[in-house]
Amino acid sequence: MNFTHRITTVDTHTMGEPTRVVTSGMAHIPGNQMIDKKNW
Repeated sequence: MNFTHRITTVDTHTMGEPTRVVTSGMAHIPGNQMIDKKNW
């Protein structure tokens, strides 16, 4: 199977809650501060 896009993630758990962190494959999110990126 051929894919045109690939997103790389890391699945973890934090205090019993599942989390997924995207490590590559996403477009640039604008902003200088993390709060700016979150609000985008």
